[in-house]
Amino acid sequence: MLATAVLSPAAGYVMLACFSVLWIGLGIWWGRRAQSYDGFAVAGRNVGLALGTATAVATWITSNTTMLAPQFALQLGIWGAVAYSTASFGLFAFAPMSGRIRQLMPKGYTAVEFVRRRYGSLGSIPFLLISVFYAITWLISMSMAGGKLLEVLSGIPYPVGMTVVVSVCVLYTLFGGMYAVIGTDFIQI
Repeated sequence: MLATAVLSPAAGYVMLACFSVLWIGLGIWWGRRAQSYDGFAVAGRNVGLALGTATAVATWITSNTTMLAPQFALQLGIWGAVAYSTASFGLFAFAPMSGRIRQLMPKGYTAVEFVRRRYGSLGSIPFLLISVFYAITWLISMSMAGGKLLEVLSGIPYPVGMTVVVSVCVLYTLFGGMYAVIGTDFIQI
């Protein structure tokens, strides 16, 4: 146990187990709402403003923001802070394209599908590889942050916390699809 841990490891394990069961249970429950692939993959394309905003905020304010931004500022000084704070400009630049994408693909599902229709199957392969790489590194960074947080708060070993965090995220998404992702994002916000 770490000398600075706020909780005992036993209390940490109990809370971790309770949250894990809750998230996976909610994933299964929300997954029942999905009556089709549309329901599972994109939550029926109708999540409302509150849920849509909550999931956007939860996705943006992640371990990358809470852990990497201070590190950039510490290591690179003002330029690190400036570099990280301008990372959202890509979202602002992409937003005007959303209407055109919706027009071209009213029943579209993913960015990879958009690129495939625009540039063909061969052109979508690099985009798909980059997307998979990004998704995996994002999931790893999230599990690393969760593992570190659990270690600091309760002395739960880092590999255990990291494994539980990634397993729970994968399971609730697997069972509940986008409904589960949006629902857990809303609760976390």
